[in-house]
Amino acid sequence: MQDVASDARWFVERFSELLQLKWQNEPVVLAALQHALAGVTREWHIHCNQPVAAHRLPSAGLALVALEGEELVMLRLGDCEVYSLDDCGAKRVFPDSPLLAFDQRAIAAVTERRGQGQPFAEAVGAIHPMLVSHRERLNTPQGYSALSVARIDQMVPEVRRVKACDVSRVLLTSDGFSAAWQGYGLEDPAHWLADERIDERLDDTLRQLRLLEADDPEGDRFPRLKPHDDATAVALDILP
Repeated sequence: MQDVASDARWFVERFSELLQLKWQNEPVVLAALQHALAGVTREWHIHCNQPVAAHRLPSAGLALVALEGEELVMLRLGDCEVYSLDDCGAKRVFPDSPLLAFDQRAIAAVTERRGQGQPFAEAVGAIHPMLVSHRERLNTPQGYSALSVARIDQMVPEVRRVKACDVSRVLLTSDGFSAAWQGYGLEDPAHWLADERIDERLDDTLRQLRLLEADDPEGDRFPRLKPHDDATAVALDILP
């Protein structure tokens, strides 16, 4: 296992395995999540028996939807996005994550340095201490909650429960995908979530997003912290 101290890929894959195993025996969202996170945290401590700075600990955002009896449970950690579709139309399930304010502060600092003539990569590197201080607030009351081995007792997921029969579709996205409409001005999914060709809509949104990113590598038109980010989206149809 390579650099398990901060290996987010290992962390996410192992968490997913443990979550699925727990869900098979106890289909209760919060119980399964807490069990899986406790398990992966124990394994992490076994493989990494040395002090690690909080900002280097593996962490991730999480958007999850599950069926508990007749209820649809939607859950978020970090800055992923969840949209739902019902008879009243499509809507965003959760408000802005506290992470948004931290990111906006960092982006403003990068933009200021870009205005002084610094190249994009150099400007981002210069604000590294600020980014570290933001990561240090992970799973703290003054910061934000995310999936992590850090301070798991202070992790507070956002949860919404609705009648499953009232929802026909749910969209889950990473923040890199939701940047398409939150940062690049593409059409909000509230306008197209009901489209029968939802897969084509998602593919087209990703294609447009990547083109905009490629045309603006220095973040001049669209200020940001990375040239491009992970962009993942999953649309789920909720059948009767």
